[in-house]
Amino acid sequence: MSASENDARVDPLHARKMVARMQEANPDGEPILYLLERNSGHHGGTTTSMQIERVADTWAFMMNKLGMSME
Repeated sequence: MSASENDARVDPLHARKMVARMQEANPDGEPILYLLERNSGHHGGTTTSMQIERVADTWAFMMNKLGMSME
């Protein structure tokens, strides 16, 4: 789940509420990935480096959950 702090269309509070509901509905207590972009808007203003960081964070999270080593 991700949200942008400067989104003019969707308040980031909605994403936070959705993450809270997902955590409540999660019987195993597994973590929910929530990413708040500070310097972008509604699919606009996202730089290439920010997109690369998001993909790297997502892959690192998935690798961790799958028990894969990052060595």
